[in-house]
Amino acid sequence: MARIVLAQGTSHSPQLSIDPEQWDVFRERDRDANLLQDSTGRRYSFDELIEIRGSELETAIGMDEWRRQKQACDVAIDDLRAAMAAADPDIVIVIGDDQQELFDTDNLPALAIYRGPTILTSGVGSRDKIQRVEGNPVRAMSEWAYSPSEDVQWPVSVEMADHLLAGLTQGGFDLTQSDRHPRPRGIGHAWGFPFQRVFDRPRPTVPLMINTYYPPNQPTPRRCLELGEALRSTIESFPADVTVGVMASGGLSHHLIDEALDRTVLEALSSANLDPLGAIPGVALEGGTSEIRNWIVMGPCASALSQTMLVYEPCYRSLAGTGCAMAFGSWS
Repeated sequence: MARIVLAQGTSHSPQLSIDPEQWDVFRERDRDANLLQDSTGRRYSFDELIEIRGSELETAIGMDEWRRQKQACDVAIDDLRAAMAAADPDIVIVIGDDQQELFDTDNLPALAIYRGPTILTSGVGSRDKIQRVEGNPVRAMSEWAYSPSEDVQWPVSVEMADHLLAGLTQGGFDLTQSDRHPRPRGIGHAWGFPFQRVFDRPRPTVPLMINTYYPPNQPTPRRCLELGEALRSTIESFPADVTVGVMASGGLSHHLIDEALDRTVLEALSSANLDPLGAIPGVALEGGTSEIRNWIVMGPCASALSQTMLVYEPCYRSLAGTGCAMAFGSWS
């Protein structure tokens, strides 16, 4: 029977892969977002948020703090990579959200598993990547962290993918399956980042895709917790004697940072008391913050393991409270 020997969560923001001196480039983009939503669903303009939050965030904004945070995040990513090498799982299931990279609005499943023999991560010089970074200086500077220098086909554990599809369907979850790229491009950044920065070497993987981002068919937080519980038991029923890692990619709160929400998530994972995760209101998980759903699914797979690291850095980039709250956790 399969054994889960590793669970990990990692943020994948472009801030992690550019110098702190370049973080200022986000500010005007954040201002152009026009209205920013908090965890209650209330929306604010950038200037309104500066009035409300500016004075309390003055010490969080500045080059010395940014450099400290960037170094702490780099160390955490190195530690995740070392933990991956030490646990040495035979298969890694990576939970992420596709942001119109493989799927688009003509067919946008709530849940999907990729089951082709390999999955493409397209190189930085591919036509698709060049088009995606055009006019986006942040993405252009950080693309190295999501894409290899040339196209790479990553191995997929088709046997585990099919086992999860069958087992989760029997458990009451309706999943989409795909064995080829529905778009002429590689898998999205939620997988590219861990492949590039966390995996110590190519390992057979299973991409589990959750529509965290696009209403109206986002799974609820409660449903994500139930999916995580079913995922754990389905992995453990896999008949071959293999070891498995489960990774959540994305989050935590962004583009408007909510430290209270983030700490609720991390405390639940640290204590293995996961009920608070299912009780998070759906309205709190919109936009970039929606990627917390990936961590919720990972949670039950981590609950039987011992936490070996947890790093949290709310990386503010404006007095409006915009930025990305970075988190890195590992259980083994």
